[in-house]
Amino acid sequence: MVAGRTRFSAVYGVSVTRGGRDALWRLPGMAGLLVVTLCGFTSYAVEITTAPLWAARGGAGAGQAGLVTGLLMLATVCAQLTVPAQIARVGLNGAMAVGLGFLGGGSLLYLLSDSLAPVLVTSAVRGIGFATLTVGCATALAQLAPPGRLGEAAGLYGLVVALPNVLGLPAGVWLAEHVGFPVVFAIGAAPLLAIPVALRSLQRVGTGRRQAAGYDRALVRRIGAPSLALFVVTIAGGALMTFLPLTPGLGGLVSLSLLVFGITGALGRWRVGTLVDRIGPDRLAVPFLATAVLGMLCVAAAAHWGSLAWLVVPGGLVAGIGYGAIQNSTLVAVMTRVPNHQQPAASALWNGAFDLGTGVGGAAAGVLIGATTFGAGYAASAGLILLVALVLAWTARRRRGPAQTSSASTIR
Repeated sequence: MVAGRTRFSAVYGVSVTRGGRDALWRLPGMAGLLVVTLCGFTSYAVEITTAPLWAARGGAGAGQAGLVTGLLMLATVCAQLTVPAQIARVGLNGAMAVGLGFLGGGSLLYLLSDSLAPVLVTSAVRGIGFATLTVGCATALAQLAPPGRLGEAAGLYGLVVALPNVLGLPAGVWLAEHVGFPVVFAIGAAPLLAIPVALRSLQRVGTGRRQAAGYDRALVRRIGAPSLALFVVTIAGGALMTFLPLTPGLGGLVSLSLLVFGITGALGRWRVGTLVDRIGPDRLAVPFLATAVLGMLCVAAAAHWGSLAWLVVPGGLVAGIGYGAIQNSTLVAVMTRVPNHQQPAASALWNGAFDLGTGVGGAAAGVLIGATTFGAGYAASAGLILLVALVLAWTARRRRGPAQTSSASTIR
């Protein structure tokens, strides 16, 4: 840990001591990273719902319009696995600049045509850019955060990610319907403005090696447990966000539940950061998973028994806390378990687990709900999280030792 502090001070020219409370955004590179994050996720949020509407305006049916989002996420997940090699080839700031160009430039390409084929191609281009943004931002965060404060930094980063999603999703649709699609696509081009910021702010952020780190068995073993925890929680989140509006008998409580789910998810990811730094992400994984289980069981009860419909609101609140908290703790866990040169690969797998879990949640829950009931679908997602929590608790009890707890918040 002392070596880590010395390295940080030597590279960035600041003195950071353990337990220091210097404002994170004042540290070199951090403000630039947050600006890049804000611009990139604003672009994503305002167009994730409006791009399908743009295709529908061009004559695409509902099913065809749905392909726009599906292709965007498919391109994102596939491209995320290639980002570590890009970073090794052109550097983190160079890869980020290219990704921002794809994401922001793709937004302007939508203006050329609202026909389905061009919109699909443009969505794939934006997915490639979004993949670079997600992997690159998490990598930069791990290397910019002072030793012992990665959880706090991850919380701040999570808040900046959440704000565009909370505000941008409804704003994009409203602007498209009342002002016009060109305004939405202009806002979506914001990442282009962040390219100079990325080139300047992240130029001194490196991975320590110039060759790509492969996805070997050792890496998977190190980060497998936290990635699995994230995967099952995002399955539940994907099921909740996809099917709660379709659940009968809940009425206006659905909107309130989704609202508190989004708010507590953002607050949970933000506020648990210092707790993760103090206690360690591994020791908090099971309690955070248990929180998500409790929330999903409340939602399942509300969906199954009409007299308990009110439970969907506290269920969304509690599930949101677990959903946000597990994102913070698992990100810290994967980044502190690998050396610097493997952090891009770890970031790619973490982001892939998040996006894949969200997609699987929507698809698998749909199959299960179609065969049973909405309540059974939500209960099954809670059961899956509980199973993983029990496995993690058992393995942690077997492997717990002084070395594990003493290195919980140290970036190696």
